Amino acid sequence: MAITPERADMPEGLVAFLAFLRERLQWKIPDAPVFYEYDSEELALPAEVASGVERVMQFPPFEEEQPWGVFLIKLGEVIGYDEACRHIARGFYPNRKNRPGYLPTWWLSHMIFIYTVDYAQYEFCYARGNSYSKAYFGYDGEYNPYKGGDSPYYHIRNLKYPDDPTNREQWLQDWQNALTNAEGYVWIWSCFDSGF
Repeated sequence: MAITPERADMPEGLVAFLAFLRERLQWKIPDAPVFYEYDSEELALPAEVASGVERVMQFPPFEEEQPWGVFLIKLGEVIGYDEACRHIARGFYPNRKNRPGYLPTWWLSHMIFIYTVDYAQYEFCYARGNSYSKAYFGYDGEYNPYKGGDSPYYHIRNLKYPDDPTNREQWLQDWQNALTNAEGYVWIWSCFDSGF
């Protein structure tokens, strides 16, 4: 695991996205963010998956005992995000064999994946089901600061930072509710200047 500070030359789209999370959702992300970065060997990604995943970064916990693991994934070659997320999630499975001792563990229902191909558009994924080998990571939503118009979809503001982060159960429930609905999908489509 590498601890990776993002420099001032990070892609413009990533700067905008982190600012959106910080300013609109009030996530506790510093101006000069630091990520935990994992490689394919640490996560035991199969070669066909590893070739399509450029970076796996985890936001450091915003609070002690935070109930969520939040991951930012940069995909390279064309690869199904569902397959990529499933294999990455397995890497953090608490009972995984040969898991490096320093690697954090996360239950499937406590992980949020945000993936991007070009640092301009970001899509949120959350697992459906409880099996690491069979979980389906539905296409949950999209953040694209370069698209205009109003959002016709579920309000991304429901992923706002909790008023009381010490209430772990409420935080977990609130974000799970924001990421799911009766049909199992949330289409989060927000413009950087949507003004919600």
